[in-house]
Amino acid sequence: MKWKKVQYPSKQTMNLIVKETNYKQQIGLIIGICFLFVLGGSFIKIHVFDRFHRIQSQQKEYASITKQIEQLKEEIKEYSSIQEQYYLYTDALLEKAEQQEVDRMEVLKLVEQCAFQKAKVTNILVQENQVTLTIRSKSLSKLSEVVSKFETNEFVSYVSVSTATSNKDESKGDVIANIIVELKNVGDES
Repeated sequence: MKWKKVQYPSKQTMNLIVKETNYKQQIGLIIGICFLFVLGGSFIKIHVFDRFHRIQSQQKEYASITKQIEQLKEEIKEYSSIQEQYYLYTDALLEKAEQQEVDRMEVLKLVEQCAFQKAKVTNILVQENQVTLTIRSKSLSKLSEVVSKFETNEFVSYVSVSTATSNKDESKGDVIANIIVELKNVGDES
């Protein structure tokens, strides 16, 4: 028997791993990575950079408005004192009915012109456009002169004497009278 020599294959390497290149998977992976980069980039742009730019522009706008406010404050620094003077010399704060009333300083001038030379004024009461005077005069003729001076004045609508008393014992013959003077409204002076 002859022994036959067994021959083994002469191949020295084994080719068990097959390298298959799957280009479809690689292209899908590349597209997915690119999509993630685009999505991440747009997210960062919208939520980081755009907000940062908006904050910067709003800070610039805030600084601009603050500067304008400071300029306006500087311009109107004296406004409150001017406004106080304005209200002092005008009737801007008065209601419409109060604006129709005669100026109280004019009322005092009127009383001074018509009554002080002929009699002694002991009391003055001013309500709206009505002036009630308590007058002490030496005689009824002096009292009638006071009343006629009021009647001839252009600012007076009418005059009436409500009470006139004379007591020779207590007031040494003086006549005490209450005179009601109705003044014309400011708009009625035509």
